Amino acid sequence: MKTNTKRLEILFSVLGSVILLGSWAVQQLLFNNWNAKLSKLGSAESVFHAYRASDGLFRALRVIAPQAIIDREQLKSYENGLSVLRQVVDGKIYDASRSRTIETLPEDIKFEELSAHGKILVEFDAMQRALVQERSELSSRKQIAETVFLTLYIFGTLVLIGSGAIKLVDMRKGRSSK
Repeated sequence: MKTNTKRLEILFSVLGSVILLGSWAVQQLLFNNWNAKLSKLGSAESVFHAYRASDGLFRALRVIAPQAIIDREQLKSYENGLSVLRQVVDGKIYDASRSRTIETLPEDIKFEELSAHGKILVEFDAMQRALVQERSELSSRKQIAETVFLTLYIFGTLVLIGSGAIKLVDMRKGRSSK
């Protein structure tokens, strides 16, 4: 009887430790991954907004410089801002957001017929949608991982407490039999 109790105590002790190690691994690996991805999204979004904010500068330059040159440089600036984000945002999410954005254009406006400036504005809207969706999906995955971590942590702790309880009961039985 005593060897079965000892085996059960060891089993609970090892199982609880493995579960706690698993919960720690979930926390370290997945959380770091998602936090890094969210951080990259934030950094890329800042760069994107910096390029987009240059719009006022381009408007001011139109007063003193030829329109065609300014338009070309403005489009390059916008494209640079978008390319930074495209490197970070999931391609499938961006493509789906772009399709939805184009579908929401008024019926009398066709994307293919838009000017380069009009197309870039549609791309901006698509990127904004993609950013919102990507951030939402990452946050959702992170929330699920937090729930898994807490569940494993609590379960592992309870198993270790069970191991200690078995040991305590076994020790008391040993004392009472003497």
